[in-house]
Amino acid sequence: MADRLDELRTRFPAFDRALGRRPDLAPRVWALADGGLIDGTLAKYLPDADDATLDRFVADVGACDYDWVTRLREAALAPATASAALVLAPVLPTRLDGPSQAAWEAEGRKALRAGDWADVIFAGGAATRFFTEAGDDPVVQALFVQYGGQPPKGVFPLTPILGRSFLDRFTAEALETGIASGRLPPLVLMTSGQTSGAIGDWIANADHGGFPADALWAMPQAEHPRLDPDGELVARPDGRLVVTGDGHGGVYRALLAKGPHGTSILDRLVALGVRYTLLHNVDNAASRPFQPARLGFHVAGGFGFSMTVTPRAHAYEKVGLVAKNLSIGRIEVVEYSVCPPEVAEAVHKDGSPVFELAHISVNLVTLAAVRSDLPRTLYTGKKVDVGGQVVPTASHEMLNQHLSGLLEPSDVGVLLVDRDTFFLPTKSLHGEDSLETTRLALSRADAGRLRAAGAVVADDAVIELDPCMGVEDPVSGRGGAQGWRIGSGAHLGLAVRHGLPGGLPLSPGLVLEDGARLVVAVDRPYGDPGYDAATRGIVEDAAGAGRVRLGRDVTVAAGADVLLRVRGNGVVEIPDGTRLQGTIRVDVLPGSTRTVAGSSE
Repeated sequence: MADRLDELRTRFPAFDRALGRRPDLAPRVWALADGGLIDGTLAKYLPDADDATLDRFVADVGACDYDWVTRLREAALAPATASAALVLAPVLPTRLDGPSQAAWEAEGRKALRAGDWADVIFAGGAATRFFTEAGDDPVVQALFVQYGGQPPKGVFPLTPILGRSFLDRFTAEALETGIASGRLPPLVLMTSGQTSGAIGDWIANADHGGFPADALWAMPQAEHPRLDPDGELVARPDGRLVVTGDGHGGVYRALLAKGPHGTSILDRLVALGVRYTLLHNVDNAASRPFQPARLGFHVAGGFGFSMTVTPRAHAYEKVGLVAKNLSIGRIEVVEYSVCPPEVAEAVHKDGSPVFELAHISVNLVTLAAVRSDLPRTLYTGKKVDVGGQVVPTASHEMLNQHLSGLLEPSDVGVLLVDRDTFFLPTKSLHGEDSLETTRLALSRADAGRLRAAGAVVADDAVIELDPCMGVEDPVSGRGGAQGWRIGSGAHLGLAVRHGLPGGLPLSPGLVLEDGARLVVAVDRPYGDPGYDAATRGIVEDAAGAGRVRLGRDVTVAAGADVLLRVRGNGVVEIPDGTRLQGTIRVDVLPGSTRTVAGSSE
């Protein structure tokens, strides 16, 4: 070691001086230097660096996780060897819609009332593909201005009419669940260096519709350096290392990481009485984290880990396959990137996949089963622009579903759900699995709810019913949709919960003629809920909520565009028999009452 370090000091005296300014980091930096990770980096990426650049480089190197980086180097430089053949067998799942569904639903509701559940959302991705396709999209450009650069996907306006973001929607679902059960589930957002600033801004400054700020937690994901083809650290011209997150499997390390006061996020959750958590991606708008029957399946089964699966669309679909690894006797998710084609593409005589179960990255975890020793997956070939030089890099990542392979099969639940109901990945703005397809699916689901409540809805109408109206039966409980007729190309967006005192907000007979648009949105549908941070008990503030009365037999004329927004505890009424025409914009302020009648306001 001494010879190598003496040589490094001689070759790079400015680096030696920079390290002399940080003696606290010297042992760690010299350890990495002795491992061969630094001398090539200085020569290739920082040959003429000034003192400020080298100070930043020393600080970043000194913060490295020695074990992580050295194991990555060993894996990246190891000679390619043939992987051992996987011996896999299909897994028989349990169906959510099976005979136990009602019992699971009761168990799930009981657990929600007890405050047993939290929601952890993976919100650390850079969304490069998503925003690359945006071009001059004005919504995207406005977000770039608002956040001073590329924002995280989670803050992008998702819903088809009200424009709620991914994070807005999940927050609204959690708040509705809390109000319905009396105990608010904490919402934990796992962020990365690329998303932490914007998500922190969203937590601090967005209007969360009454969701208590101290139940929204940001949890930073660990980041580690990428290595170049020589197994050396990659530094940018300003001295900063090129880093990446440790994968969504890093969620367990993040939950266990001790903060400045010696407690972890997991410690905080346990102290609040939480026993289980959902894990899911921010860009799956159909994750439905608090669907009671699925929660009840996990609780009743006593599982440490439960994975949500759907039937594979076809044998060439790029999804993780759920199978039993016969060589170790464990249930695992085999990623499509490493799955042998003869396994992934194997079909029965009828053409259906032999391995029929697709993992959709919505998992349920018992906090007592959380552990940090997940296997690491080596990814190579990721190209990074470093000062105009394109460098292929290697990284280690962990996948949260690999927890299943560390548990006994009896501790792992595999639950088969309807694909369209629980899986809406949004990977791009256009095309397959895009914002377009997600918005269409959300609209169709809400149109189905209207039809179930007695409405006639054109196939091409666009519908949005906000979670504040009730997740399971958002219309009937507000007064119903009997006699409603929603015409071709019409748009209906509703975020209403309370009617005028003694009445319901919705009445029979609403007609939206072809191409008409009606949006009624209450900013404070629950008022200012009473919340006890110690117990997470939460109660609705009906007296302080915004109120709406949409009268009987109201008609919105063909092509009309009506937007009614209620702020605070404002009140708006559309009298019985009103016909609305033209463009109407009404902004009801807190404490005020407005009546909307006729064709103009």
